[in-house]
Amino acid sequence: NCLVAGKCYAARAAGAGGCGVGASATSFSDWSTKAGAKQTAYAFETGLGGWKTSPLVAGLGWQVDGGQAHGGKASLYYGDPKKGSYDNGKANKGTASLTPVVLPAGQKASFSFWLYLDTESGATHDTLSLLVSGKVVWTKAKAKYRQWHPVEVNLSAHAGKSVTISFVFDTKDAWANGGEGIYIDDAAVRTGCGK
Repeated sequence: NCLVAGKCYAARAAGAGGCGVGASATSFSDWSTKAGAKQTAYAFETGLGGWKTSPLVAGLGWQVDGGQAHGGKASLYYGDPKKGSYDNGKANKGTASLTPVVLPAGQKASFSFWLYLDTESGATHDTLSLLVSGKVVWTKAKAKYRQWHPVEVNLSAHAGKSVTISFVFDTKDAWANGGEGIYIDDAAVRTGCGK
């Protein structure tokens, strides 16, 4: 069996989006793409690799950094690497968006990533959302803090469309922004995973 985020899955079980299969008895990171499917991975080891970010403000915002990484030595980070936080004395926000992806018609699809959060845990401040073509499909409401954990979002409802996947972080205020920030690593879009 595979233990994934505290849940037990039978060996070779499908992930939430129906595109990943459990190939390991130990970790979600060892899951592989379902046979016949296509995976495009984003490990951030050599830069943004297809992601565009809003401009940095005095070194603060979304950028590739090596402060924390799930795999390898770098990840997509929201914060200021020199300060080790996302505190600039003001409310701040930023967006990181993937170049549009075409999802095959009539096929399942998913987007997965590993997340590390060191922000306020409430739902009204330090909000992190995942948007697909401008619509919120996931928020940090059930996220774990100060540890890496996997997130998978089913994109099958968007089959046959070109979609933009975006992370949006917004502090909403200038208070309690001294945490390390947000790290995203080992992201992947899986398509053509069956009907």
